[in-house]
Amino acid sequence: MTRLITVIRLGPGDGGFENAALDAVEQFRYAPQFEGGEAVAVSGIKTRITSDLE
Repeated sequence: MTRLITVIRLGPGDGGFENAALDAVEQFRYAPQFEGGEAVAVSGIKTRITSDLE
Protein backbone atom coordinates (compact mmCIF):
# COMPACT_ATOMS: atom_id res chain seq x y z
CA MET A 1 0.00 0.00 0.00
CA THR A 2 1.33 3.42 -0.91
CA ARG A 3 0.97 6.01 1.86
CA LEU A 4 2.07 9.54 2.72
CA ILE A 5 2.55 10.76 -0.83
CA THR A 6 4.23 14.15 -1.10
CA VAL A 7 5.01 16.30 -4.14
CA ILE A 8 8.61 17.45 -3.75
CA ARG A 9 8.90 19.77 -6.72
CA LEU A 10 6.79 20.97 -9.65
CA GLY A 11 8.29 22.30 -12.82
CA PRO A 12 7.06 25.52 -14.44
CA GLY A 13 3.52 25.03 -15.70
CA ASP A 14 3.15 21.53 -14.15
CA GLY A 15 0.58 22.53 -11.52
CA GLY A 16 -2.26 21.20 -13.65
CA PHE A 17 -0.76 17.71 -13.59
CA GLU A 18 -0.18 17.44 -9.83
CA ASN A 19 -3.52 15.73 -9.06
CA ALA A 20 -3.15 13.31 -11.98
CA ALA A 21 0.36 12.38 -10.82
CA LEU A 22 -0.83 11.85 -7.23
CA ASP A 23 -3.72 9.67 -8.44
CA ALA A 24 -1.29 7.55 -10.47
CA VAL A 25 1.16 7.12 -7.60
CA GLU A 26 -1.65 6.06 -5.23
CA GLN A 27 -2.17 3.04 -7.50
CA PHE A 28 1.49 1.94 -7.43
CA ARG A 29 2.17 -1.44 -5.84
CA TYR A 30 5.60 -2.60 -4.75
CA ALA A 31 6.90 -6.00 -3.72
CA PRO A 32 7.39 -5.91 0.05
CA GLN A 33 10.75 -5.89 1.76
CA PHE A 34 11.23 -8.82 4.13
CA GLU A 35 13.17 -8.92 7.38
CA GLY A 36 13.25 -12.16 9.36
CA GLY A 37 10.61 -13.64 7.05
CA GLU A 38 8.13 -10.79 7.76
CA ALA A 39 7.08 -8.02 5.39
CA VAL A 40 8.11 -4.60 6.71
CA ALA A 41 7.22 -1.03 5.74
CA VAL A 42 9.81 0.94 3.79
CA SER A 43 9.97 4.72 3.73
CA GLY A 44 11.86 7.27 1.68
CA ILE A 45 11.14 5.87 -1.78
CA LYS A 46 11.14 8.57 -4.46
CA THR A 47 9.54 8.28 -7.89
CA ARG A 48 9.90 10.85 -10.67
CA ILE A 49 6.78 11.56 -12.71
CA THR A 50 7.28 13.63 -15.85
CA SER A 51 4.83 14.93 -18.41
CA ASP A 52 5.56 16.10 -21.92
CA LEU A 53 3.00 17.62 -24.25
CA GLU A 54 3.97 18.03 -27.86
